[in-house]
Amino acid sequence: MAKKRRMGAEDSEVRAKLIKAAAEVLKTEGYASFSARKVGARAGLTPQLLYYYFKTMDDLLIAVIREFNEIRHVRLQEALESADPLRAIWELNIDNDLARLTAELTSIAARHEKARLEVIDSADQLRKMQIEAVSKLLPREKTSEDQVSASEALMVGVALARLLVTEDALGFSAGHEEVLNFVERMLARYRQDETGKS
Repeated sequence: MAKKRRMGAEDSEVRAKLIKAAAEVLKTEGYASFSARKVGARAGLTPQLLYYYFKTMDDLLIAVIREFNEIRHVRLQEALESADPLRAIWELNIDNDLARLTAELTSIAARHEKARLEVIDSADQLRKMQIEAVSKLLPREKTSEDQVSASEALMVGVALARLLVTEDALGFSAGHEEVLNFVERMLARYRQDETGKS
């Protein structure tokens, strides 16, 4: 009978360091560079040590996705508890580091079934949390025709944030200043409505 392979502890600092290094490799170099050698070098550890904590590179990838999803959940909760939740949600979606890793993991998920299931499950939970929060924060308009739904506002905001981050990464910024000014006006308006100011 084959002896069960000994694995490193789930709560190990070394394991956490490897997950962080793997996320950095994915964010800065992409999935094509996702190797034990690259991750080990980024972590300052030997590639062989990686396989003490993860059976395969796929297992490491899933650990990165789960850790990233946990970070996004924590940051969203912090945003919702802040003094200005709508602004905090916008800033969370426009965060360059989070957006770059989100884009890379989304790209990987399109070709990797296990990763796709992890990404979709977490994205679904986050979207529901955001929609529920935004529905409580948007002002009630005088007529139903003027009312913007939480889903509409959130999807437009997320799409706009991703476009801005993507174009900024390319060094393209035509129209960015104007649209950021528009977002600022909308956030200020909703903030005033929420606090009952004119």
